[in-house]
Amino acid sequence: MVKALRAHDDDLADTLDQYRTNMAKGALDTRSFISDKLIFDIPSSVDVEFSNALRTVLVEATTASWEFWFGLLEVFYEREGNCLVRRRHTEDGFKLGIWVKEHRRNKDSLSPDRKERLDALGFVWDPYTEQWEEGLSKLLKFYKSCEIAHLLLRFILVSLRLNVIPPAH
Repeated sequence: MVKALRAHDDDLADTLDQYRTNMAKGALDTRSFISDKLIFDIPSSVDVEFSNALRTVLVEATTASWEFWFGLLEVFYEREGNCLVRRRHTEDGFKLGIWVKEHRRNKDSLSPDRKERLDALGFVWDPYTEQWEEGLSKLLKFYKSCEIAHLLLRFILVSLRLNVIPPAH
């Protein structure tokens, strides 16, 4: 029944998706409700744990797991300041690194909405290029601050056959 409501109510769908994302972040308290459109009439004799479990099952059954994983990525980003998740990284016991790797590999099959959400978070589609550019940037800063670095950078660029020779100081 909730799936039918969700299919016809975009606000409820967005609320459920956000709730699923927040589940990954641990950002929910034990009494948080999903929406005023969904009312649980549970006897007071039923404990809070049962109510939470019911809420979790309902949300998991009516939302995509993608929302949960995206929430884990947001947690990683908030802590690390980037989306450079290594392949073997786990977040709260979940293999976030594998999820990120699969999304990098299947970028072209992602929906535009999901791709846009990942881009807005600063998702790194090609971590090797990102790391190369960061390393080159650091090398250029070093080059500008040190005479011997000029010779080192010149050697590296010639060795890599980049056909870029930096000017002498």
